[in-house]
Amino acid sequence: MDLVAIVAELRAELARMDNAIFALERLAMAHGARRGRPSKWMLQAKNTQLDGKVGVPSGVRSNAASVFRKTLVNRKSKKT
Repeated sequence: MDLVAIVAELRAELARMDNAIFALERLAMAHGARRGRPSKWMLQAKNTQLDGKVGVPSGVRSNAASVFRKTLVNRKSKKT
């Protein structure tokens, strides 16, 4: 391998490591309790992590509701 290529690869890895360290330092500083609106980068990180999907999907919810209704009907019919 060429020495110039090795140096270029090491510099690229150094840049990636610097970015990772910077991101971790920002997270460490933002870890404490803060007042006010969160920073824009924190909101973006939170939104990408949740991906807009919170809770139970509607198909599962409706299926569970129908099963629960059938169970209640069966219980009422057994009592009488």
